[in-house]
Amino acid sequence: MKEARFTTEECVIDVVKEVQKKTKVDRARVFTLTWSSSGPAGYALSLLPKSPVTGTFVAMSLFKPEDLPSLEEAKGHPYYILHSPEDFIPIAVAEQARDELKDNKAKVELRTYEGGHGWHGDVYGTVRAGLEWLDENKAKPRKGS
Repeated sequence: MKEARFTTEECVIDVVKEVQKKTKVDRARVFTLTWSSSGPAGYALSLLPKSPVTGTFVAMSLFKPEDLPSLEEAKGHPYYILHSPEDFIPIAVAEQARDELKDNKAKVELRTYEGGHGWHGDVYGTVRAGLEWLDENKAKPRKGS
């Protein structure tokens, strides 16, 4: 198998830059919504010094700080974490993310839902609540992003 020429994080940054060339983007509202296996990339993207992301929504996902850039970069950044206590990924993982990000002065909201791994119940209402929370708590765009 060939190695990728770029990371997911690099791809997202390049996509945001390309979109900004073609249309007006409210730089204060560049949010990510990641879930399951894409969650680690969402966390990593939020921690890059030149990340354009001003809010991070992570649902039903892992948190592996040993694989991430420095959590010190989380300062002031909002994270909306959605996780089910019935998920096969233990709720302790989401609680660890909440605690470690808060310890690094991030704004963090952890919400739970019934049903296990996957989108359950009022999916659109749940996503809307997370995006509204991010909008109310968004970070200022980073210089150079």
